[in-house]
Amino acid sequence: MQFKLSADAGNSSGQNGLGVCYENGEGVEVDLEKAIQLYQKSPEAGNSKAQNNLADCYENGKGIKVDLKKAIQLYQKSAEAGNSDALVNLALCYEDGKAVEVDFKQAFQLYQKSVEAGNSNAQVKLGYCYSNGKGVEVDFERQLNCIKSQPKLVIPMHR
Repeated sequence: MQFKLSADAGNSSGQNGLGVCYENGEGVEVDLEKAIQLYQKSPEAGNSKAQNNLADCYENGKGIKVDLKKAIQLYQKSAEAGNSDALVNLALCYEDGKAVEVDFKQAFQLYQKSVEAGNSNAQVKLGYCYSNGKGVEVDFERQLNCIKSQPKLVIPMHR
């Protein structure tokens, strides 16, 4: 297994990749404890993907006790490193008020940053914000632009 060799050598991308394998049962049995251990090693080396994955585990109680404050800290750290998925996850926390005050403007701004980084999921969420006035004035023209820029995506009717 390629990730195992890389992880054993201390490579943070390999550690994260192997963690994903253990989390999802890709080529190995699902082992959330091992996934957590690997994700915890990887962010120490500055791996923003592992930070985001570990934050998701803390947010959703995957193999570890739910700790929303820790999840927010990790999402922020990952987002600051430019991880567009972490920007979306952090925006969702602001939208839902998970361990932070509900702040639709902040969520909107985070979605915008993620779109600028090329994240198509954020593009969908941005369209939702424009159509529902979440953190921004309702603007159906901009909502349509979001949809047009993602012609293969199905736009969900709700979150």
